[in-house]
Amino acid sequence: MFAFTLLLLGALIVSLLLSYRQHKYYAKTVTRFIRTEATPNSVVVSGIHRGRARGAIAVLLIDPDKRIVIGARVMEGSSIFARFKEVEVLRGMKLDNVSSLSLSKAANGAVLDAVRRFNQMQEEHISELVGSTTNQKARASVSTRPWGFISSFLRGRGVR
Repeated sequence: MFAFTLLLLGALIVSLLLSYRQHKYYAKTVTRFIRTEATPNSVVVSGIHRGRARGAIAVLLIDPDKRIVIGARVMEGSSIFARFKEVEVLRGMKLDNVSSLSLSKAANGAVLDAVRRFNQMQEEHISELVGSTTNQKARASVSTRPWGFISSFLRGRGVR
């Protein structure tokens, strides 16, 4: 029984180390992506798609004025050994045409999530410029709740 416990503990430690390694790879890839392809006005947005067996993460570099994709990387797979790949099809594509992609289901979902997040950021930025009172009330209610981001995260997962 003791050997089994040690084996499980060892597997957990290896899993944590490999997950940390993938996180560092993600951060390094995004940083390198920004350094090599970003323009002074560009915006980096990431999106995710969680599937039953496979998931995907998309990182898009977007020109907010022209609303076009400057560059795109997608990491798709079910293991910690998945790596980012450049998606040339997206380069120069208008954000309105992104929904007509012919990538895999997971990659399409991640790219569409990134575009949705970009549109949401643009709407929030515009409402801040206008000085919307509803946005100010929402920010005030979030900032007065300690650990509000955790409870909102759990609510999104169906946990109350």
